[in-house]
Amino acid sequence: MLEDADAALPFSANMAVMLTGQGCALPTRLLVHESRYDEAVERMGALFAEMRVGDPTDPSVDVGPVISAEQSGLWH
Repeated sequence: MLEDADAALPFSANMAVMLTGQGCALPTRLLVHESRYDEAVERMGALFAEMRVGDPTDPSVDVGPVISAEQSGLWH
């Protein structure tokens, strides 16, 4: 995680769930220095916890439908 992580982490989280995570070119990996790994995991977890799963036509929803309730529970 570099100094620009404040911008990179939210961008990465949003891109990872774009199209309900079904896109072929979505960034799903981050390179993080081992000294900042725990911080990056915590921050990404907080970002995903705030995302709303639901109807993709609803502007307040971040993530469209996923295959099961168990999968959507990853963000709640």
